[in-house]
Amino acid sequence: MLAHHRAVLNELHQGLGKEVVLVTGETPEANRAAAIERFQTEPMTRFFLGSIRAMGIGVTLTAASRVIFVEQDWTPAILRQAEDRLHRIGTLDNVLVQHLVLAGSLDAVMARTLIAKQAVVSQVLELQP
Repeated sequence: MLAHHRAVLNELHQGLGKEVVLVTGETPEANRAAAIERFQTEPMTRFFLGSIRAMGIGVTLTAASRVIFVEQDWTPAILRQAEDRLHRIGTLDNVLVQHLVLAGSLDAVMARTLIAKQAVVSQVLELQP
């Protein structure tokens, strides 16, 4: 599960119990590596919670088959980069990407904006020779 705000991640972390690891921008590098390794190798560690931006670079989570965004980012490329942590060489299963969006919320506005931005990016890329 990916989110922006530490408070959201901390609440999820407390609620999911011992089957979860948490990585945010504040997580020291050694702890980050240990959390990733635990998730990748220990079947009892079922959930990986991470900050969207902390998970954007240098992370491989091929043990995951689903990513759930509980918050959004304004930049489509940031979300895509976080999704790509699961779509790596060595991924054995399909990966399901879900965005939890409550109707009428700010995230719903953001989701519509992201879709529009991605459409513009796709059109521009199609025009490139």
